[in-house]
Amino acid sequence: MAVVFGVLVFVYRERKVFEAASPVFLEIILLGSVFMYTSLAAAYVDPSVISCAVEVWFYQCGFFLLYGSLALKVWRVGASFRVRSPRRVELTDGMMAGRLVILCSCLVAYLLVWTLLMPPKVVDNASSLRFKECYIGEMRYVNLCADFILLSVTLVLCVRARKAPSAYKETRFATWAVYNAMFITCFVALLRFLTVDNTNPDILFASSFILIQMTATVTLLILFVPKLTLLRKMGGQEIGLRLAEVHPGSSAQTTPNGSYLNDGSTLERENEDLKDEVKRLAMKVAQLQSRLMKDKNKHIKSGTNSLSRMRASTYEDHCEDGLKKMSSSPVSRFLSVRV
Repeated sequence: MAVVFGVLVFVYRERKVFEAASPVFLEIILLGSVFMYTSLAAAYVDPSVISCAVEVWFYQCGFFLLYGSLALKVWRVGASFRVRSPRRVELTDGMMAGRLVILCSCLVAYLLVWTLLMPPKVVDNASSLRFKECYIGEMRYVNLCADFILLSVTLVLCVRARKAPSAYKETRFATWAVYNAMFITCFVALLRFLTVDNTNPDILFASSFILIQMTATVTLLILFVPKLTLLRKMGGQEIGLRLAEVHPGSSAQTTPNGSYLNDGSTLERENEDLKDEVKRLAMKVAQLQSRLMKDKNKHIKSGTNSLSRMRASTYEDHCEDGLKKMSSSPVSRFLSVRV
């Protein structure tokens, strides 16, 4: 399923649904899920030092790639929404990828230190049922705490960006995925803690299976199924857009779905209204400036000749005539009252 989603994202990466969600980070999320599935395959074989290390490495790297990408995506939405500067905030995919590289580099450094200084061991289980299992000591709890901290930070970012407008409700789906991962991780950790003295290999493997499937698989379904559904619904609009690009002189009635061209005409009309508002405000400011200059400079007013008076009156009449010809929209009336 992850491979199929990856192929679809690559093929339709220029569509609006995937382009708004950053195809690069979608591929990274799918790569993280594949790493988590690989750790489950490593847990299936007979335990050895290599298989135990591979299981921890692939699971932790996949977990941080998946939910680290989600955290950065949500953080970008919240940072763009909460900015109070008139300047546009530029958070490109390259900048976000750099932050993800720093996060994964810290994880890799930690795993290297753990593998070299405290490598995993294969020991006999202490319960009544004799079998071999992987033993990593207190590092199991350290890994669990690291995963919990990452999920908590992502959850806080989701709460802060809950009111931010995002394309195709991306933030809402990410929040649902993080809620689900938080609940499942805590539940499986509690289950393992309660059954540590009375367990068997089947229960251990089943708990790993539940943990990975209920986190990675459910996250992929939450994130990608709505996008594929929207992609199917928006097929007609994409066809209409391509026809409009091929035949730029065609009218709106000749397209299969004329909503896009109608939206373009609406935007063009709104831009014209904004231009009229700017012109009206400029004329109003010029008129107020001329009046203030006359009120503050009585000596200049008394010394002017008839020609300057005629020019000033002509300019004021022109401004007033221009104001009368402007759009009488509610926004215009509100701005005129405020001025």
